[in-house]
Amino acid sequence: MAEYRRYRRRSRPSTRALTAKLALLAIVVTLAIGGLIAAQMAAGNDPSLGPKAATRAKKATANSSTGSSTSGYSPGSGYSTQQSAPAPVTSGTS
Repeated sequence: MAEYRRYRRRSRPSTRALTAKLALLAIVVTLAIGGLIAAQMAAGNDPSLGPKAATRAKKATANSSTGSSTSGYSPGSGYSTQQSAPAPVTSGTS
């Protein structure tokens, strides 16, 4: 009779080794994403703000460095510094 060829299968990695590799990969990817976001924020681009809010933040920073205010509030503009008493609480069951 002819001899049968035996093919050697590659052994499978253990579940523990595979879990360790995936956990390490997840940690590395998380740190890489956090590093990229930190680098963007250090450069002055906050990725969570979006384009409109980012331009507003840049304008506010530029205006605050020159001393002007964008809120339109000035001490004599009709705003009172005194607080009034709260409205009286009335019962609706009368």
